[in-house]
Amino acid sequence: AIVAQWFSRKSGMAFGVVATGTSLGGLVMPPIIAALLDLYSWRSVSLACAVGVLAITPLALLLRSSRPKALDPMSAQPDGIPPPAIRRLHTLHILLSPPFLIAAGMFLPPAVVTAGIMQNLTPIAADAGIAATGAAFLMSVLSLAMIPGKLLFGLMSDRC
Repeated sequence: AIVAQWFSRKSGMAFGVVATGTSLGGLVMPPIIAALLDLYSWRSVSLACAVGVLAITPLALLLRSSRPKALDPMSAQPDGIPPPAIRRLHTLHILLSPPFLIAAGMFLPPAVVTAGIMQNLTPIAADAGIAATGAAFLMSVLSLAMIPGKLLFGLMSDRC
């Protein structure tokens, strides 16, 4: 919602950059969590993660409520350009439209496969005799590998 409010011309690339945030989190957090699990119980580590999420929630809510107009009163629209004429559509119409179905058909299968790999990578690594820190490294590598794809899809969506 924040990206949609702030960008219109290069919104695809903006969404691609924002999407890399999850990959950056996947790059950084597994080694940190693995190190913390070596020192503390899983309950303590889970509680610390929950507190961290709660600590940044007010920032996210603050950003969610901001609009481009708040920074530049002369520019009431994203990118400072007037909005195109908007046609109101019902949710069902959007969900059944060919562009949405094509996009869902392209993005859903890889997302399901990736989620399955991420969820099961640590137990599979443990079964293979790989330590938790090694499994965390594998998750970080997988997350790093996703960044170029997210940026490429963002760039391509601006070109279409």
